Amino acid sequence: MKRILSVLLIVLVFLSLFGCAGETAETAENKATAETKENPESNPPEDFEYKELDDGTIKVWYIGKDQERVVFPETIDGKTVTATYTMLPVENNTVCSVHLPNTITEIGPATFEKWTALEEIHLPSSLTQIGMRAFMECTSLKSIEIKSSCLTKRSEECFVNSGLETVILSDEITYIPNTCFAQTKIRQIVMPKSLKEIGRGAMGGCTELEMIVLNEGLLTIGDNAFIGSLKLKEIIIPESVKSISELAFVQCANLEKVKFEGDAPDYQIDDAVLKAIYEDDLSEKTANYTVCYREGAVGFTSPEWCGHPTEIW
Repeated sequence: MKRILSVLLIVLVFLSLFGCAGETAETAENKATAETKENPESNPPEDFEYKELDDGTIKVWYIGKDQERVVFPETIDGKTVTATYTMLPVENNTVCSVHLPNTITEIGPATFEKWTALEEIHLPSSLTQIGMRAFMECTSLKSIEIKSSCLTKRSEECFVNSGLETVILSDEITYIPNTCFAQTKIRQIVMPKSLKEIGRGAMGGCTELEMIVLNEGLLTIGDNAFIGSLKLKEIIIPESVKSISELAFVQCANLEKVKFEGDAPDYQIDDAVLKAIYEDDLSEKTANYTVCYREGAVGFTSPEWCGHPTEIW
């Protein structure tokens, strides 16, 4: 009996050791795969031209041909790559995937403009600036995750006419630039809690936009911010908002209710301003929505406020 128990004990110990060894190997393999994805082998230096910056780092321009995947290097000729640029927008219909290393802090203007085959791009958390028109007309680009506060006043028209349907924004972002996501196919968007301002025409012409979640802490919503959002039916304006343009919802034909959490913001606009912008029938341009406000809120009037019917909610 003792002999049988001893044999069983040896078998159990063996199986335990074998299992641990297998798990360790699998873990190591997964780690290696993750590292490969994070730091894939870069394209050769001859695929890039570069200019040296004042601090000794370089900005690079991709000049390769007929490749489906481009991995930007961390260094070329011993110099650290910190930025991308382009001499002029050149249509590229072959590159489907781009990986930028963690040394990159800036994507220059028009870097990937008209890269119509681009489906995915790795944006590092080291980014501090995306230039204007950086991804304009990237019609195959369906989703983007922005991991840092890299959207600034210099990021106008960043994703105009791209194929974007899904956007994930970093909690470091404070500003959505003018016309940044205009004329994309975004269906819904949740603004980060850090956001303070939505620029002019930021999401104009997003005809598939059905839902916008605005954050408490937002202060300003600019002209034409959501112009032409034909599927938008309702939006809630946080208590923190102090200024919102009447033109924010121009041509939102199906917008039924704009609900205000706090007191009335600065919202006035004269019809003369609208007429100066639109010489044709204003009824086709202004959304006929109901303004809803909390009981006790200051600044609203009844039965109308700024030309819109009002109700308590």
